[in-house]
Amino acid sequence: MIAGIFIRNYKAFSGLNFIRLTNSHLDPLQISIGNNGVGKSSILEAIDAFFNNRKWNPHKDAKHDDVYCAPIFLIHKGRNSIKYLDEMSTHLWDCTEETLPPILKSQRALADFFSFRDEIIANNPETRNTHWLLICGTKYTDPDHIFFGAFDHTIKKHFENNSIPTPTQIKNFICNRYTYLYLPVETGVRETLQLDNVALQTMAGKKLTEEIDKILKERSIELIKDGRKNKLSIVELISFWLDNFLESINSTAKTANQEYQYKNTGRIKNLKASDIRHDVIEAFFTKRTLFKGDRSIDQLSSGEKRAALVDLASCFLSSETSKNKNYILAIDEPESSMHTAICFDQFEKLANLSKKLNRQVLITTHWYGLVPMLQLGTLCHISKNPKPSAAFFNMRDLLENRGDFPDDIEMKSYFDLVASIITIMKHKKTNWIICEGADDAKYLEHYLKNSIEDLKIIPVGGASIVIKLFNYLFAPLSEKTEQNTLNGKILCLIDTDIQTADFEGMHTNKKGTIALRRWQVSLENGINKVNLGRLTNEPARHPIIKGCGHGCSAGGWPG
Repeated sequence: MIAGIFIRNYKAFSGLNFIRLTNSHLDPLQISIGNNGVGKSSILEAIDAFFNNRKWNPHKDAKHDDVYCAPIFLIHKGRNSIKYLDEMSTHLWDCTEETLPPILKSQRALADFFSFRDEIIANNPETRNTHWLLICGTKYTDPDHIFFGAFDHTIKKHFENNSIPTPTQIKNFICNRYTYLYLPVETGVRETLQLDNVALQTMAGKKLTEEIDKILKERSIELIKDGRKNKLSIVELISFWLDNFLESINSTAKTANQEYQYKNTGRIKNLKASDIRHDVIEAFFTKRTLFKGDRSIDQLSSGEKRAALVDLASCFLSSETSKNKNYILAIDEPESSMHTAICFDQFEKLANLSKKLNRQVLITTHWYGLVPMLQLGTLCHISKNPKPSAAFFNMRDLLENRGDFPDDIEMKSYFDLVASIITIMKHKKTNWIICEGADDAKYLEHYLKNSIEDLKIIPVGGASIVIKLFNYLFAPLSEKTEQNTLNGKILCLIDTDIQTADFEGMHTNKKGTIALRRWQVSLENGINKVNLGRLTNEPARHPIIKGCGHGCSAGGWPG
């Protein structure tokens, strides 16, 4: 996975910067938030320049020979032992500020990298033994040359007594292992969803050019020439007949003047598969376009097109053909032009790619409703003051232990999520359980997924967050005008924790469309029973949820 990136003088980023993309190899989801122009998309674009030779966008005040990007990779070794990767990884795991050239010792970006690396080791000391920590970058002025970013001098010095691998070896190892798929917000959705688009082919796990070339080059056609049987490919057969046609043309031309003759003006005489492939793809696919029902992609709204893009990306990257491939999906503002009701579902699909399939997913967004609803991944808040700077937060229990998390984003995150829930309930029947943690959600899903229709379960990270969301939802759901338009119910559920969870206020509205309850475990006739009680300052028995991955059990809870 891409664990972070050094960016120097690229687009919004001036000088040297280190941006982390994860807190652990177990956290492949990263979300960047912040105002327009702070550099969220610049990160994804810089990675695309490395993987896919995207056109570079240097910072306006930078010298061109001082522009580069160098991703940091955290790659599981498995049983592999590759000497030059082992040596580079050991160097990056062990190097300290003292080993750097004097000019780099005061760089904030290097301090950020060391802090990030040491945090990974502190969270899981075995990571340095099970994973390679690698750097591989490229410069604007020489994109084909390998560059080790801020560690270029120290790594080359480390290897000076050994045979350092060629740039091609290192970059090929990385690029053969990962496929980076970037879907920028400004790219036309229609063009991306055309079947001849490389991005769509990549998502589908097929490369049309490779498949067509294989067919065109396969020698499967028998031809008798000079009394001998020859097996030719389609390309060779077409070339053979065209050569014969050209000979007949030249013979006719020479009857007018012996000097008239059609000659090859290029260096390559024979027809190639690539000469035919482009025309085949263009002729076939220009007549075929994506439809949703009876409407073509051109007839869909901007929001519907964006939704289709996320739908197909999620579908293709979840397919069997993509199962064993290391895809990294980067997507700008998946909520762009979308109705509020769609935002929740779209982010849930992208999160599931990361959570269930362990795909690395990198997202930039202005929809903050995901902050309370996602209990996985890393959140990066980028601000500009005056240069871009990044603050990083673990999404688990983020709002419960908010620390330096900005107040305005916290408030907007509640309102965005509440607006989505209410809008979804207006459009289709949906039942909701808003609970504290991910373990609670797994337990509830295991036992309720087949007994309650249209159920969505959202873990939000703590009792105080559950209560806040209940308060924000209670008012609109209690309005008479709103009640008649809503389909479904909402249960806000608090754990039976040792600590008390006192609450003053109504625990449900008159129509019963929303309720705030607490697990209450009681012993009746020697049997543990669970009741949903109101919040009081009386502590109840403390349950322990465990093993919810493959069937659930709960200490002190009924089966």
